[in-house]
Amino acid sequence: MRKYSDDKNYKVIAYCISRFHRDEQKEYIDRFCQAAGEYGCKVMIFSTLTDLYYDDINDHGEKQIYSVFDVAAFDAVVIMSETFKKVRVDREVADRAIAAGIPVISINRRLDGCVNLDFTYKETFEQIVRHIVEDHGCRKVNYIGGDRESRFSRERFECYRKVLAENGIPFEKKRTGYGNFVGETAVKVLEEFLREDELPEAIICANDSMAMGVCTRLKELNIRVPEDVKVTGFDGIEFEKYHNPRLTTAAYDLERTVKCVFETLRDIWNHKKTGELIIIPYKMQIGHSCGCQHNRIMNPADKLLKMEEIIGSNSEYFQSMLNMNAECDNCEEISAIFQIAEKFAKKIAYKEYWLCINTFCYEGMVDRIPMDMDELLAQVKKNEEKVYSDQMVVACHSNGKQEEKEKISVIERTELVPGLPSLFETEHTIMFLPMHLRGITIGYLAITFEEEKLRSDLLNVFLMNLRNAIEGYWSGVIKEQLFSKDELTGLLNRRGFEKQKERMFRKGNACENLTLIALDMDNLKKINDNFGHTEGDIALRQLGKIIESVAEKGEICARMGGDEFMMATVNPKGNERALEIQDAIHRKLREYNQNANKPYELWTSIGFYTGQKVEIMDYEAFVDKADSKMYQDKKSRKQERN
Repeated sequence: MRKYSDDKNYKVIAYCISRFHRDEQKEYIDRFCQAAGEYGCKVMIFSTLTDLYYDDINDHGEKQIYSVFDVAAFDAVVIMSETFKKVRVDREVADRAIAAGIPVISINRRLDGCVNLDFTYKETFEQIVRHIVEDHGCRKVNYIGGDRESRFSRERFECYRKVLAENGIPFEKKRTGYGNFVGETAVKVLEEFLREDELPEAIICANDSMAMGVCTRLKELNIRVPEDVKVTGFDGIEFEKYHNPRLTTAAYDLERTVKCVFETLRDIWNHKKTGELIIIPYKMQIGHSCGCQHNRIMNPADKLLKMEEIIGSNSEYFQSMLNMNAECDNCEEISAIFQIAEKFAKKIAYKEYWLCINTFCYEGMVDRIPMDMDELLAQVKKNEEKVYSDQMVVACHSNGKQEEKEKISVIERTELVPGLPSLFETEHTIMFLPMHLRGITIGYLAITFEEEKLRSDLLNVFLMNLRNAIEGYWSGVIKEQLFSKDELTGLLNRRGFEKQKERMFRKGNACENLTLIALDMDNLKKINDNFGHTEGDIALRQLGKIIESVAEKGEICARMGGDEFMMATVNPKGNERALEIQDAIHRKLREYNQNANKPYELWTSIGFYTGQKVEIMDYEAFVDKADSKMYQDKKSRKQERN
């Protein structure tokens, strides 16, 4: 496997993270990509919309984005390991890279065989607790932890108990609770606290989201922060900047962290020895929520303008997403959904994007004859390690320009997007996001962007809307299948044939030849009368199989009812193609009659008619001409038998 950087003056890094749209992840991605340019590197970001916490069918579909790339094509892999919760894809990616001899840096979770970059959460959290207990003299100190199973939650709880013990404050279980790192659940813990007779002096929260939730609820209850209750957080998330009061919290040193990653990679590439573990301390940030004076106050006017900007842009965007859903609901072709997606994608400030679809999924979408979900699941299960096809269809490509759209193209999956690595001559960052339906991988979205302009939160919503639109379309196709199929033969029924024929008319050139082939099974009544209706059904099914077997891609076959069948083809050969079909059917019928050992012979009469689509003004008259030819054939065959 050639590297993307072969014969180039840059290195290419695979950067794996989850929930790219979260404030803390976005901030890190922005700075990481900026630094990559400064260090002469290119970055491919692989991310999910979830943190892979629930390990359900949705998480199964999400995690497949980390299997789409060949690690051997990269110069390094950087994994934001802590962002992956219960589904540990970080270990899987790291093992693949190590086996290929590619260096791996794991951030915030220690993985064997990797260079591990870790943070000193514990020491900094202890510093916050000491600040409340020792600097502010608080004795009635409550604690709200995160997930009970989380290492970080356990460590922070231990720090809380340690500082209490060292200051002679007895531990009281009633002063603790778990909010699962979410503001809403922290509020429930707070309300349990408030059922006690006395108000706590301080509430220490294991992260900022819970701290902000607590502050908001206290304000609603006319309990002042910090005058009545002091509150602290942890993590230093982006939205904390706009919170009132500003939190006493802690945050990782972003600049130091990013610099450390790239300097470590540079040493590795230069064959310099590096340590297996690099520790970077968190930094405590004093805010007003503990009652301290500080210099972290945002100008109120700037804060108001910023919040107004966020609310206004989000309101406009979410309204546009509702409009996108409404327009997609009326789409009868998958190409129309892609066109609508391009129209609404402009709001996310992309530079260029590609929607790449597995070949078998795309064929089903376009032809409107897809595998149903059971068939798709069976295919996935058949080869679980190969959820992406060897070739991907670039179903949608846009660079935001009003130029002639490129035709649908096919690329090797290892290429990921058309034109790699030449694309890196103008870009240094490409993001890849999963496209799946109910856990079934259908492809991925690739996007280039300017770091400071990309609306990650909006891209998240856009991607979910695109998924929903495709799933709605796909479900509609499957429902159409159910109502358009003949139960006996599995061919299209009359309803299905008419719908497919309409699509034939709409597709392609109006001057193309449309050929209708009418088929009528001979002697069905005699078979039913002499051998029973079960045998008659067997004969009909066999004829249906033979008709379907001679059809080429794009040709449609149907049982119109009783013993009547119909085929339609758009083919430049016209009647010549019809004669090929007729000869093939008769040949297969002869073979069947010789080998089937039935007390009857299976035959069919065939007639056909060809005309240009543009000339077919009266479709029923066109069908009558094909039927007339078929009845002529039936009459002549009857005369031959007599």
